[in-house]
Amino acid sequence: MKAKTATKILLTMMFSFAMLFLFVGDVSAKEAKTSTYVLDAKSGVGYQTAFRATANDRFNSTTILLPTNDCTVSVKATGGVVAKVTYTSQMIGENTFTSNSNITDKEGKEIPFKGAASISVFSTKDGTYDLNVTVKRGKKQLTKKKIKVIFGYTTMIEKMSYAGKQILFSNLVTSKGSGKFSVKVGKDFALKKIEYGGYDANGEVQYKTTKNNKKITLSGQKNFSKIDYSYGFDDPDSNYGYESGQDVTYIYPVTFVRITVLDKKLGVVETSVIELFKK
Repeated sequence: MKAKTATKILLTMMFSFAMLFLFVGDVSAKEAKTSTYVLDAKSGVGYQTAFRATANDRFNSTTILLPTNDCTVSVKATGGVVAKVTYTSQMIGENTFTSNSNITDKEGKEIPFKGAASISVFSTKDGTYDLNVTVKRGKKQLTKKKIKVIFGYTTMIEKMSYAGKQILFSNLVTSKGSGKFSVKVGKDFALKKIEYGGYDANGEVQYKTTKNNKKITLSGQKNFSKIDYSYGFDDPDSNYGYESGQDVTYIYPVTFVRITVLDKKLGVVETSVIELFKK
């Protein structure tokens, strides 16, 4: 009896560890997402599961991607939000289609769509609301989806500084070759990674990872030569071949700082790049 009990406890612990491992795996997978766009495989419709919007702004919208050019889209919103299909497009030619870089097949190829519909939304107040979107082909309903729209002003990066000087825009010219880089992200975001780097002699940016509020050293490379495109034959006497390149000289060497954050409400990762120029 005791042996059976011990075996049962052991199996329970193993199952718990397995579930914990799966859960952690799911979290990291979610954090790796860069978009809320998904494909409904059954209907062939592509859509955002959620998106952000700004109150009192008439330019908020989301796009529904359609499998055929004869689909129709309708929408109803909750909470007094105004939602309307304001733009539709149909791909008529046999080889014409539209796509979205965030919706791909298992091989990473963009999935073609034969139509698209843009839904504009407007609200005078902040809050989270639902769009109930219906897609039909003729009289047949292909699918019905609920899309979350989050109204509320938010900023991904609230403040940045280098060597004690605040970075007001996306670049900074400085005479200091090294200094502490600091960044503060908005309340709806979490800082995931800071990378920095400059061009090497071949025109490739070499990034290093650093931590927030740590000292970084700016690049001193302002000259590089880069081959953009080339082809030819192994025969050195052949007249056939082509090579194109560029020689670049910056006024000041440039260092790129790449900041990666997690949007905690949408569950997607976003990246912002700024430029630091060394005098």
